[in-house]
Amino acid sequence: MTRDDRAEVHAAKAAYLLRRRALDLIGAALSSVEVVGLLVKGAGLAETVYAEPWSRAMSDVDLVVPAEVQRVCLDAFEALGHEVVPIPDNRRRSYEAHGERMVRVAVGPARVAVELHATLDKLVLHPIDWPGILARSSAISGLSESLRVPCVEDHALLVMLHAALSELRHERAWDDLERLVERGLDRNLLVERGRAWGLAPTMALVLDALEARRPTSAAAALRRELRGALPERPLARRLFERAAVARHKGTGLTWVVRQAMLRDDPLRYALGVLRFAGLRVADKLPW
Repeated sequence: MTRDDRAEVHAAKAAYLLRRRALDLIGAALSSVEVVGLLVKGAGLAETVYAEPWSRAMSDVDLVVPAEVQRVCLDAFEALGHEVVPIPDNRRRSYEAHGERMVRVAVGPARVAVELHATLDKLVLHPIDWPGILARSSAISGLSESLRVPCVEDHALLVMLHAALSELRHERAWDDLERLVERGLDRNLLVERGRAWGLAPTMALVLDALEARRPTSAAAALRRELRGALPERPLARRLFERAAVARHKGTGLTWVVRQAMLRDDPLRYALGVLRFAGLRVADKLPW
């Protein structure tokens, strides 16, 4: 190991220790209002499927709580001295439709960014069974009982959803999916829940993309096992692969069109997009 490699590992371990302390403070905030939250993606996966949790880099902590208690949780963070980032005045109506708020958790002089979600969807919700995910979740060793992590099947589906919403640009998703598959998951449950949540086309897209990138991985083998059980949408895959290397990022019209290709509920999706467009118009009104 070179000096640069050692310095990189030391920096990763330091960042992990900071994040671990932040998780203690997050757990304390949730416990103070008797709420249980789900640690999803990076922070949750680092603690459960990575042998060296500091090796999973991340820019923030993703935490999901029920929409009806999100405001209560924000108040709890503020009461303990953490910063709740205000909603921009020009996005007040549409921003709240995303169900996401940013909190900066104070760890001494440092700040750890926490995205407090009511959902991981954007614009139009999939019929994801969040109460079921919470019921199947488990505690994390050494952390507050108020912080839990989804089971491997649920977590794999959430990682695939996020990968598709980010248009295959989230490179860490491939490592996450590999480790989730290697951890051992029930293929039948994965497909059953994916279909129930309207994510079967998303599963096919993301697993196809992973197979192309890492053809010898366990997750690529999973895709081959599931061929025929998931819908094939080759045009969607081509468009998403182009978007993955495009310079432009965001949730503009082309993003909306590509996401529509993964939906099993096109009418509901179209109505949801129109509703969001109306909120963006309302954002610009002077009252």
